[in-house]
Amino acid sequence: MQPLYIDRTSVDTAAIEKEIEIYKQAAIQEGKKEDIAGRIATGKLEKFYQEQCLIEQAFVKDPGKTVKDVLAEIGKIYGSDVKVLSFRRYYLGEK
Repeated sequence: MQPLYIDRTSVDTAAIEKEIEIYKQAAIQEGKKEDIAGRIATGKLEKFYQEQCLIEQAFVKDPGKTVKDVLAEIGKIYGSDVKVLSFRRYYLGEK
């Protein structure tokens, strides 16, 4: 899991438009019509958000929950909203 963004609102519009165009062209190459390709691209954009937005990713310790679900649980415990303002991802390995 290598998120690039905190949530959907932090994804820039250029990245969204690029992803939609990639998905739409792939669907057209598979023989789908233009309007159907647009709907397929929108559905695949949801998958993009789940993979690239930290808040929408599956929680590592419990894959049945998202990070957003865990933050909501913590918020209930402390009686306030819990938000991720920034994050830093560290990578260990041969890269």
